[in-house]
Amino acid sequence: MKTIKNIKNLCEIIWQIEEQFDLLNWEVSGIKPWQALRMEYYYKIAVATGLLEHPHPDIASKNWFNSFLYCLNLLKNALLQNAFYLKKFPEALIIPHPRVNCIKNEYYDIYTKYLIDSFRENDVKFAVLEFPFMKKHLPANYKEKKYADCLLVLEFIIRMFSFRPLSKAETEKADVINAEFINLTGVDIKFNRDIRTITKNLYIKYKVFKMFLQYLRPEKIYLVCNYRLPCLIKAAKELNIKTVEIQHGVFSRYHLGYSYPMQSKEHEYFPDVLYTWGKYWSEQKFLPVPPENRLVYGFKHFNNTKIHFQNSHKRTDQILIISQGAISKKLANLIIHHINDLNRYKLIYKLHPGEYEAHRNQEIFKKLEKFNNIKLETSKDLYNLASTAFYIIGVFSTAIYESIALGCKPVICDLPGAEYLDDLICKYNIPLLQYDSSISEVLARARDLNINENDLFEK
Repeated sequence: MKTIKNIKNLCEIIWQIEEQFDLLNWEVSGIKPWQALRMEYYYKIAVATGLLEHPHPDIASKNWFNSFLYCLNLLKNALLQNAFYLKKFPEALIIPHPRVNCIKNEYYDIYTKYLIDSFRENDVKFAVLEFPFMKKHLPANYKEKKYADCLLVLEFIIRMFSFRPLSKAETEKADVINAEFINLTGVDIKFNRDIRTITKNLYIKYKVFKMFLQYLRPEKIYLVCNYRLPCLIKAAKELNIKTVEIQHGVFSRYHLGYSYPMQSKEHEYFPDVLYTWGKYWSEQKFLPVPPENRLVYGFKHFNNTKIHFQNSHKRTDQILIISQGAISKKLANLIIHHINDLNRYKLIYKLHPGEYEAHRNQEIFKKLEKFNNIKLETSKDLYNLASTAFYIIGVFSTAIYESIALGCKPVICDLPGAEYLDDLICKYNIPLLQYDSSISEVLARARDLNINENDLFEK
């Protein structure tokens, strides 16, 4: 059994197994389970090996009363905000990121808002389908919007009465694949045990989405995160409905939601077109769509918002730290390790929206709050914080790129996931912060960096 050292090592093992078993193209009962759930298994192994943490721990679901309320809300939304109430034959169906931001007392998804605005201005017929985020819907007010809760309820009902048998050959192959993952990663991903349930659930999702799309008949679908909705993409492709993904985060060779170096055949669960932030992102070689389908769209929200902060004054004693659920404890421990050398700095510790509720119950954040020069931030807008901070410290968050474009000097923590930024780190020689680093020397190196923001976000 090999010891997995980092995310890069884990990805290389996954690629090796994918090639060995032609795993991306393996079909079971009309479904390609690995192609659909690749990111889910990547996270499962990364968490089991201690490389990453669960990005959004679901504290509420451990409370039976909260689970009961969620079921009631699901049924209520399925009746009152039913997706089948949407007007048929729209030119575009928009599926926003389920995590909605509150900006100037208005709730919206920053990745699709400007697309929606342009459709309104140009009288394009569109519909909005919203999925819950952490079992909730926030009040993003679009008259063209309905909830996907009815589709989730429909899936649940069909699952109770469905059974999809596997052949002996399929079961045996799942056994061999699972054994190889145990051998190379030390993690029992239970692929062989769960394969029947996985394929059944994926098939039902695909059929429910196909039925819904046959009813609605949109000309095109715009979505934000492909690996959240693989079965919808598959259904859309079969109905010849073009799918477009709007970039919402980092594309990297080591981000398995986008990196397919071994894939030569068409990807059934990946969108037809990518709208990227800039040429830098469109030119990434590992993306599973042809270059002509990687279109520079820009990051409209960022470009429109940063104008308001162009004259902000940078405080040389202020450091913005970007937390993420997948590495929250590791990052906090690294900062605490160096805290005695940061006494002269004011540290703004920006939590990820997925950590807002959970952080009150986590000991690591309670430890951070004990330090006088650290402030945990859950309310202020990222751009507002980055506009006055001189340094940005993080691991692999999109916020690092946004903060760089707002004039922050970057420091990347050498923690699992930092590989996502390998290209950026190498191109600009960005310093890495490790346990044995001198943080004063790291900050001095960062201070001299000069990064061209137009590489990252085109207007």
